[in-house]
Formats: sequence, C-alpha cells, structure tokens
Amino acid sequence: MARLGYLAISWRAEARDSVLAATALRRRLDEEAAWSRLADFESLVVWAGRREVLPNRTLPGGAGVVLGDLYPMPDAGRGCSPFNWQGSGSDDPRALARGLSAAHWGRYVAITAPAPHRPLSVFRDPSGQWPALVWDLADEVVVIASDLARVPGWLKPRRQALDWRRIERYVAAPSASTTQPLFADMEAVGPGEQWVRRDQGGWDRHAVWQPADFIKDLGADPAEAQHEVVSRVDASTAALADRHTRLVVEVSGGLDSAVVAGALAATGQTGKVVSWVNRHGARPEGDERGFARAVTDALDVPLTEISKPMMPLTEADFAEVARGTWPGMDGVDASADRDDAARFEALGASALVSGHGGDAMFFQMPSALVLADAIRARGRRALFSPLAGAIARRTRRSVWDLYREIRNDRRAPQAAVPASGFISREVAWAHRDAVHAWVADAIARDVPPGKRLHIRVVANCQAYNGESRRRQAGDVLFPLMAQPVAEFCLGLPTPLLAGAAYDRPFERQAFAHRVPAEILARRLKGDLTAYWSQLIAVSLPALRPLLLEGNLCAAGVLDRVQVEKALHPSALIWTAYTREVLWAAVTEAWVRYWQTRVPDALHAQRWDA
Repeated sequence: MARLGYLAISWRAEARDSVLAATALRRRLDEEAAWSRLADFESLVVWAGRREVLPNRTLPGGAGVVLGDLYPMPDAGRGCSPFNWQGSGSDDPRALARGLSAAHWGRYVAITAPAPHRPLSVFRDPSGQWPALVWDLADEVVVIASDLARVPGWLKPRRQALDWRRIERYVAAPSASTTQPLFADMEAVGPGEQWVRRDQGGWDRHAVWQPADFIKDLGADPAEAQHEVVSRVDASTAALADRHTRLVVEVSGGLDSAVVAGALAATGQTGKVVSWVNRHGARPEGDERGFARAVTDALDVPLTEISKPMMPLTEADFAEVARGTWPGMDGVDASADRDDAARFEALGASALVSGHGGDAMFFQMPSALVLADAIRARGRRALFSPLAGAIARRTRRSVWDLYREIRNDRRAPQAAVPASGFISREVAWAHRDAVHAWVADAIARDVPPGKRLHIRVVANCQAYNGESRRRQAGDVLFPLMAQPVAEFCLGLPTPLLAGAAYDRPFERQAFAHRVPAEILARRLKGDLTAYWSQLIAVSLPALRPLLLEGNLCAAGVLDRVQVEKALHPSALIWTAYTREVLWAAVTEAWVRYWQTRVPDALHAQRWDA
C-alpha cells in the first residue's frame, strides 16, 4: 500500500466571492481522474486518491474529519471507540486536538470544518509521518494537501517559487528544517502542531504535543519501566502490522531490528512476513549476517541475505527522488531503495517493517550530558558515583573532561548541530542558531541537557520521512518511533536509558528475554562508514559536476573550494563527510528539478541571481 494522498479546500461561507470560487474549484476537482470526493461539510470538502482506500473518521458532532490511521493509546483502555474521550467539545478545535493526541496515536491529519462558532483548523499527528501543507488562493479559499506533486497545477500556490533562505537553512541545519517547505507562498503544519484559521485570514499556531511535555523529574522503577516499554513496543508493532497481510522485515543484525522482530513474534505477526532481509557490506565491520541469522534462527524463519553493491550513484539516481515537496533523503541509498520497491511488487507485500529510530528513542549516543542530567538531579556527588565512571568509559574520556564539557554546556547550551565543513561561512553564520521547534521549546523550558540531546535526535528522525521509491510502492513502518514508545522513552531519565559503559543498557535489559545472546553481548554497532565513503569515491564522476557546477555552489550555499577538497578520494578516507555530501547532492537534484518549473522568490533569491 503506497503512501496515501489527500486534498482539501475550505472557504468563507459568508463571503459570496469565496463561495463562488470554491464552487468552481470543487467542480474541477470532481472532474479530475486522480481524485475522488471523500468528505463533505458546509465549508470544507476533502478528496482522496481515486484508487486509494484512505481511512477516515468524522470528528465528534460532525466537527470535521480525521484522515489516516488511528490506534488507541495504551492508557486509553482496551477496545475504546475511536472518539470516546472526555472534553472533546466540537466547537473547540484545540480541545479536539488535545483529546485526540492524548487518546490516540497513528499517522493522521485532523481537519475541523468551519462553522459559526468554530474556525477551520489543521492538526498533524506527532509522528510527522504525513505532511499537512497549507496555502491560500484568491477569494479566501484555503488548500490543505499531503503532497504538492499530486496537486493539479491550477490548484497550486499562485506565486509558488523557490525560497533560497529556506533552502540555505535546509542544507546548513537539516535537523532543524524538516517541517518548513522550501517554497515561498506555502507552509506546513509541524508534527504535533495545530493551525487555527483567524477570521481576518492567516493562522494561529499551537503546539499541542511537544516532547518536553513528557520529561519527568522523578526517577522510574527500572523493572516496571522495562515491563511497560515492552508492552508499548508490542502494542505499537501489532497495531502497525495489523492493516497488512504480507510484510517485509529488515533484520540488520543490530539491537533495534532484533527487538522489532521479537515484537512481531510475540504478537503473532510472523506468519505475515514474506521476507526477512539483511543487507551487508563487504568489509567485516559492515557485515552483520551472523547476528541477523541469530535472530531468524531463533524465530525458525529463513533469512534473505543481500550484498550491498558498489554501484556508482548517478545524477539520475538523485533525480528519481527529487519530485517531492522536500528532497528525498530517504531514497539516497538507491540500490536498497529500488530493491525494496521491487520486493514489494514481486512478493505482493504492502509494507516494510524496520527498527529505524530505536537509536534515538533509547539514547544510543555516548555523551557527557547523561552525567549532566545526573548532576542536575543529584548534585555534584554524582561525579563520584559509579555512573560517572561508566560514562567516562563509554565516552573514552576522564570524568574531569566530562565535567568541563558539562560546565561549558551550562554556560552556552549547544542546541544547534554544527554545520558541515563545506557550507559557506556566510550561510553557516546566518543559520548558526537554527534548531527544531521541539528543541527550542526544550531550551525555553530549561529541560535537562541530556534530554535536550534526546529530543534533538528524535526530531532528526523526521528528516527521513520524504520521497523514496519504496514509499511510492508501499508503507514503511517504524514501531520504535510510534507515539506510545516515544512518550514513554522521553519520560525516562537519561541515566536510566544510557547510564552504563556500553550503549542502550535499558533497552538490552528490557528485551533480554527475546533478543539473542550474541546481540545482547555485542558492544559495537555495525558500521557502514567505509562502504559509504567508498561508494562516494566511485560516484565522483557524477557527484563532482553535480555539486561543483550546481546551484548550491553558484548560490553561495556551499563553499566550492571546500566541496572540491571534500570530494577528493583521499579526503573521503579521513573525513566523515559522507552524510553531508549525500544531503547536498539530494538537495541539488531537488533544486534542479524544481527550478525548471517555478521561479526564485523575489524576496529570497539566489545570491548569484
């Protein structure tokens, strides 16, 4: 089942010109072969792809519609009806959004229909799996859509243009820029946000769900926490898999994919799996087949082993995932992405299940800030605790080095991610403080420093929700990123999640009864850094002209001299620029596609324009 699409228009019922304009647009959309009317309200009409079955439910009191998948939250009770929550006043969009996000999770967008005492509103679920783009047309008509590429040309923004200030930010600070579209005259509702339409036009933005809401000052009982997280992972995995009859499952050999495989087995879903897939590199550090076999042997299922080919990337590979609203970073691994899409078709599968996001949720990062959170809770005596020694061993530094870093962070919290080495100085400086809205909220609320980092890496996972070949062919399911798991993990103290000399001790202990001993005992992750460096090296004939002669260098976003240095084979051996190179290449391909279709925004042109 490919990613589903929706399209909605709303208008001012009391304004004659708005009603006339909306009537003409509705007629044209009803005649479009690609779209079928799904829901009809007094001043709101919603369409879905004509060949798609888009789950939808009407909000209480006929207040609007929820598009997408809804599952009850663990605390909402077993078997609760989709809209059986208290305080869901149908004329209060914010109450509806709060009630919806507290009682349910999933991949959805909720739209309230305008009424005499109720404004138009759009609420996007906290996972961010489904976009909610908004823009205004003439005569006070509002368009809400999931995918710009599927919108008929006559319904797109009237002044659609490339916004180079947004493009700069996207390249310089990717994790801070996963929500805002790179076009002018268009916006996107952020994950967990609700936009409420004002009477005079424009929007009020409300953060209904933010990670900092779930940070708790009190410690958790480890045994109870472990039991609860297993329950939530199982429930999330079962709910996501339930809509599908044939699944492909990634088995990387790492801890997270083993946890997901165990959850599929524990919830009776393994009978749906038509292929358990492991992709491996040629070098020992990138070959995890032995660990993956331990998982499938325990489940008594066959493992499909696929060698990652050293096939040079071409400009066409990047162009194939350049047609979405955002650059398609999720499709940058062209060979794997293509294979997943082909596997869906060949096996009749409709979804891929992955442990993606587990590193972020269970705090895989070695960081002094874990100790900083302990000091925040217990004072300086935490420096003399076993935890301090464990974090020192994990980070391979002395306790006093850790303390110096903690003091520096206290003076100037490092929320932003440092820009890559080949972003131009001007652009790096202009966006030096760029952070995701969730991180900005955490700073404003003085969230402990380790939790700030936790929130930042969770937010960063949204960068991979964009265009890909496999998302065009089927669903991609990430149970470890489901809202019930995220809320619970965010509420656990970082010393509980990561307070050991090895990574993810809490996750290992919680799932020890399911994960093979070989995986529990390993202390290092598989590493494909060498594979990606070599792949970029063999792809230089395409990457060099794509970047050095491209728009990003010409516009002054990238420093051409530094890019040339980074794209030298010897530099690829000693530097870790692989992600930055690929991010820049994907963005460059996206710009090349769209610059032939829309102009630059007058207020935010290329510097060379």
